[in-house]
Amino acid sequence: MEESFSLYVHVPFCRGGKCLYCDFYSVPDRVELLDDYLDALGREVEASAGLWPPAGSRVRTVFFGGGTPSLLSGAQVASVLEKAAAVWSLDPETEISLEANPEDVSLEAAAGWRAAGVNRLSVGCQSFADRALAGLGRRHDSAACQAALDRARKAGFERLSADLILGGPGCTESMVIESIDTALALGADHLSIYGYHLEATCPAHAVPDFAECEESIYRAQYLAACESLARAGWLHYEMSNWARDARCTCSHNLAYWTGQPYLGLGPSAHSFQPPDRRFWNKRSLEEYLSYAWSPGAPNPLREGEFLSPRQRLAEHLMLGLRLESGASVALVGQILGRSTAQVLRELDSAGLVRLRDSRVRATREGLLVLDSLVDRILARGEFPLDK
Repeated sequence: MEESFSLYVHVPFCRGGKCLYCDFYSVPDRVELLDDYLDALGREVEASAGLWPPAGSRVRTVFFGGGTPSLLSGAQVASVLEKAAAVWSLDPETEISLEANPEDVSLEAAAGWRAAGVNRLSVGCQSFADRALAGLGRRHDSAACQAALDRARKAGFERLSADLILGGPGCTESMVIESIDTALALGADHLSIYGYHLEATCPAHAVPDFAECEESIYRAQYLAACESLARAGWLHYEMSNWARDARCTCSHNLAYWTGQPYLGLGPSAHSFQPPDRRFWNKRSLEEYLSYAWSPGAPNPLREGEFLSPRQRLAEHLMLGLRLESGASVALVGQILGRSTAQVLRELDSAGLVRLRDSRVRATREGLLVLDSLVDRILARGEFPLDK
């Protein structure tokens, strides 16, 4: 049987400084190293041919993430895809996504990405309210967001996603609804709406002016977003993701959430080889640029682990409950054993899950407390804690 996998390409550069709330690996203001990075990326692709996935495997989806992938020109994107196609199999049906900052989406740039084969553009708008954008420390304004989506459409992008942020400094419920309405009016067919959260490594961590909002404020904004998109008839197919219909969901991200194989290229990029192998490249552009790959040889830049049976069950549960399709009762039963029915009744009575068609689905209230919901199920489990 032909193997297939999803391919992630991490572009670890930011121009003009790192976003204050960003925890993804990137190197600010080193764009002059972009050509060196692309050369190293090509060598990693060639070296991967003798490892996993095997040469000739079909690439189901490609995602250019970052960092700032929109720093790449259409010609550079095409070069990466050509190198991948020389090792694996890409076809016209392959979903190819690229994340873009609004200020990078000129008509020329968007047309270049489209000509290179990118067929899905994800624009990091974050908000269509200037006050909310200022609170996040973004360099663009609402007009730039609107212009970016308009230019992407004119360049031929039929699949267009916008990222929005809830609960940021200065953001209000009305701003969230305004941003959703604007994105829909501009023709976006997909929305990723994330909660504002600061990890310890974020530039704004512990800075009072950029503090996270109270839980009640985030809750109100999330529920308002859910209700607004439900009224519009959109599909809430994952905790933080909505699509106009099933055809507009992000197949690449669904591969992550459903436990499908994926390979990450570039510094800090993560990979998963089912059923239990996870590995990732070190978070070091310097080491990435200096390493000389040898086809089929072990890669010392990679670190990894094998998931234990308990870790695999816990991950399947967490990922399943993120999705509208939910987790199977059979999976929950593997964890809870004889107490399955009782625990599920308790969670149903608490309004955190709903049971239908042998599936356990998190409600909106359950999604708001998903981590604790999963912990609650695992804590009641009969599965050995040390395996």
